[in-house]
Parts: sequence; structure tokens; C-alpha cells
Amino acid sequence: MSNNVASVVGYYGMSNYGDDLFGEVIAENAAQLLPGREVRIVRGISPRRSRSRLGRRAAELYATDSTAGSMLRLGVGVVSLFRSKCMVLGGGSVLANLEGVRRIQNKLAPFSKTRFQALGVSIGPFENKASQEAVAAFIRSFDRIVVRDASSMEIGRSFALTGQLRMGGDLAALYRPKEDNPPSHHPEVRQVGVAVCPFPGFGEEEAELMARELVEALRSTEVAGKRDVVVVYSLNNHPVHGDDSLAMRMMLVFAENGIYATHVRHVDTGVDGVWASIAGLDAMIAVRLHAAITAYLNRVPFVLLEYQAKCTEFLSDIGQVESLQLPSRNRVLPTSADLIPVLASPVLPVFTREDYVERAKAAYFHA
Repeated sequence: MSNNVASVVGYYGMSNYGDDLFGEVIAENAAQLLPGREVRIVRGISPRRSRSRLGRRAAELYATDSTAGSMLRLGVGVVSLFRSKCMVLGGGSVLANLEGVRRIQNKLAPFSKTRFQALGVSIGPFENKASQEAVAAFIRSFDRIVVRDASSMEIGRSFALTGQLRMGGDLAALYRPKEDNPPSHHPEVRQVGVAVCPFPGFGEEEAELMARELVEALRSTEVAGKRDVVVVYSLNNHPVHGDDSLAMRMMLVFAENGIYATHVRHVDTGVDGVWASIAGLDAMIAVRLHAAITAYLNRVPFVLLEYQAKCTEFLSDIGQVESLQLPSRNRVLPTSADLIPVLASPVLPVFTREDYVERAKAAYFHA
């Protein structure tokens, strides 16, 4: 085992924009996030980068829910543990329970003598007391934890952690887009993005209804001399849990109503392509959290359906104005009236993008 290797683990290589964004951020900022370490990002094989049939098949298998896929991920996780002096949980909602690869790593850690850190994670919410106690026992000896929301900060304090605990916001704040891929704005076009994701109570029918409400909102807020273009995002391209079927259902609605729409898939464009596309929007209608976070970090007005606690936590953190809040209200979909404010009279959140980034740098770059 090297005395210098820090292996960063997460749900990378699973065709999900938010998770792949974490991986890119950590790779770009490795020297500042983990100074003095040889940083290795443990990720699956990207289908977009796999040139051989065997490589594409391995990438597909790694991302599946099958037993073989689970075993492949487990093997990668265990090998990384024993090859590393430090194991870093890199971003996301990874500390709500202790299952799968994380549970095995926890059991093997005393034998490998690997130290742990966590960067850009949420702690909780927990399904039950047993999950809470298991996570608390796991992270109590971590050397460093930087959380992304206030609720996680409170939970971390209640666990009496022995290491450093900081609030840094989402890791996306540290992303540096490529200079040769600037956002595209057209004075004669109003570009509105919509990014959905499946969750209990939100499937293809709900996506269609939401698209119809957006059509009504667009018609109610037409701008003279501008034509509307809708950009539909599939930010998770997993064959089972992804967004593609919802996106295609929305595309049909826009076509039926004479609204030009384009489809952007993360697996086709990559992190920087998605980032640049969202940066070029005039407004974003988001269900996926990182569609909203990317919009915020590019000063694009947005609304976010608060279907999970992590969404509400983010909006509370940045001080999203009340007129642009979309509580899920027991799974009731937003109406055209809910969407009109972000199209007609958008207001940016109270906590500026600059302050959000500076806070992240202070928390993440000072180990």
C-alpha cells in the first residue's frame, strides 16, 4: 500500500451528470482538495469514451443493477481500499445508510488501516435508527468531512465527530468550464431548459403534464421578436433509472404544440457540454438538483421542484426567492402559474454565486 495514495470514490461512470460532475471537480482540483496526495479517481468506464465493444460492454455492466454489476463495483471498491492510504467519499447523498460497497469498506478498514475523508456529501436523511447509528459509527473517526447542506452540518455535530467538520456547499461550485466552450446566447431566441427525473409518483404521464403546463406558461409570457426554444435535458442516461423516456415524452408534447425543442443527453455531450448548454439558457425548469445548481452557478434564473430534502436544503442555503420556490406539495405538479414567474419576472437568489464559490473554496481548499 502506498503511503501517499488517496482514492476518491463515488457513483462515477454511471451515466449521471451530477455524479460525473463531482468526479471532474475533484480531478481538476486534486492538488488543493487533497494536498500532498497522489489522487486517483475511482470511476467506471464511460460508454462515451469506450472505443471497443468489450469496453462498452464493461461500462454497461458496471452501471447495471445486476449481480454481476454489483460484484464488479464491489471488487473495484475493495481493491481501491487496500491500495490507498486515504479513501475519500467524493460528493453526493452517500451517507444516508451503510450498504453495498460502503458497508464492506467499513468492515475491511481496520485491516487495511486506511483513513477516510468525505467531500461534498450529505449526511442523512435516515430511514431508521439503525441506519443512523451505522453511519455515525462509520464516519466518527473520519479525518475530514465537508458537507453540502446545513442539515448535514447539524447531524454531523450531533455525532460528536473527532475530525474536522465544515460546511462547503455543493462541489459543483469548484467546477471550471473549458474556455473553448462558451455559453451560446441569441438575441432573437428565448431558450428555456427543462430537466426532469423519475421518482415515486413522477413518471411519463407526469412528465407529459408538466410539459403541457410549460407550454401554457411560455404562451402566457411570449416576448415580442423572440421565438421560444425548449432544451430538454436527460442528465441521467441509466437504462433503467434514467431520464430518457421522460424527456422523449416531453419532446412529443412540445412538437404537438409547435414549439421547437432540442434534446441534450449527458452521455453524449459530457459534463462540459451540459454545463455550457445550461449556461446559455434564459431560464431553467428543474427537477434534477444539479440542473438547478448548474443554472444557479451560471446566473440563470431557475425553479426547482422540491421532491427530496436535498432540493429544499439547497434552496434554503442560497436564499431562493419565494416566488420561484416549487414545494412538491405531496407530489402535486407545478402549474403554468407556478412557472410564469421564472419566465416573466425572474429574480436571482439572495446568496450570490460569487459568495457561494468563495465559501466552497474556503471550506474545501483548506485541509
